[in-house]
Amino acid sequence: MTTTIAEPVYWSAPKKAVFRFALIFFTSYIINPFELLGVRQHNLITWFAKDVLHLVIPLNTFRGGGSGDTTYNYVSLLLVFTTSLIAAILWTLFDGKARNYNKLYYWLTVIIRFYVGLMMIDYGLAKIIKVQFASPSLNILLKPYGDSSPMALAWTYFGYSTGFNYFAGLAEVSCGLFLLFRRTYYWGAILGIAVAGNIMIINYCFDVPVKIMSTGLVVMCIFLLLRDAKRLINVFFLNKAAMPADLSPHRFKKQWINITLIVIKYVLIVFFIANSL
Repeated sequence: MTTTIAEPVYWSAPKKAVFRFALIFFTSYIINPFELLGVRQHNLITWFAKDVLHLVIPLNTFRGGGSGDTTYNYVSLLLVFTTSLIAAILWTLFDGKARNYNKLYYWLTVIIRFYVGLMMIDYGLAKIIKVQFASPSLNILLKPYGDSSPMALAWTYFGYSTGFNYFAGLAEVSCGLFLLFRRTYYWGAILGIAVAGNIMIINYCFDVPVKIMSTGLVVMCIFLLLRDAKRLINVFFLNKAAMPADLSPHRFKKQWINITLIVIKYVLIVFFIANSL
């Protein structure tokens, strides 16, 4: 019989406080809570920029254009961070007697795994099918080298090699598939730090306007590994023995709920991959 590490019954106060913020922030980052509450996010962001941050530049001029790193996007991220911090503080004041958040932690990792996993599959398929990095066009090849933007240089470099597209795409798709399943998500998170980290560095160094998205993917992969950070450090760096992790799923008492969730899981995976293709 294999012994696994049991979930802690009592969490320290700092751990509970950090988790409250992480839960609210990550779910708000992934799922727009303002729209669910009937509040138009755009109106809230423009109010936050004008009346709280006192920005003099109209944010309407910074929307769209295919960029994910406009002033509008950074203000939106700051708004989510600020509201998450305030909500976490209020949660702490009204829920100080909670012993742990093991179940919430589990479901938060499920949400993050699927978000990062499906995003990585989408990015990977775009490379394998050679949509993201197309072969350099005649217009690009005839353009003076010095007139190219940093992003154009990167896209020409990556677009030249079909083999590199296959390699990078398969790495991203593999990362995504690992993350979608409970028993392999450690490999997915580790691979995700390397793969998404490489994307993040490229975005920063070549001024590719997807810095917020790529940084978010890296941070989420790191978060997925924090739960077993001590075990992973013992195995990979300290050459020490480590107890197996408890990878058993959290089940509901009513069997129909568990079956429904499994069906939704596989329908979501098939639908998303088919839609990406």
